[in-house]
Amino acid sequence: MTWSAMAGDNLVAAKSLLADARWRSAASRAYYAAYSAVTAKLEGRASFPRGWHNPSHDHLAKLIMNYLTEFAVPERRKLMTASRRLLRKRVASDYRPGESIEVEDARMAVRDATFILRTVQRAAH
Repeated sequence: MTWSAMAGDNLVAAKSLLADARWRSAASRAYYAAYSAVTAKLEGRASFPRGWHNPSHDHLAKLIMNYLTEFAVPERRKLMTASRRLLRKRVASDYRPGESIEVEDARMAVRDATFILRTVQRAAH
């Protein structure tokens, strides 16, 4: 499987989980959809830590700004902002059981992931 295929698969899963009222899982899968799409764009452009084949989650937004230069700065900022929102929701969903994740949180996560996938996949790799 490729990072691009994983992006699509995770977005489908996020939408399905949203439809099933599984807000936490939907937000988490939405993050991974976006993460996978950005990682696909970064392949061959950026080096990753510790010999990995993917970026650390904390550095994803910075890598968007530094390496996705086919996009204008304002668009890269939008991508960065959406990726940071998604990471916060993913961390809350997966590691903070006391933090509430509601339907609007999950909807926003799916919207952000859809925006990131559409944006990065429309540019030639």
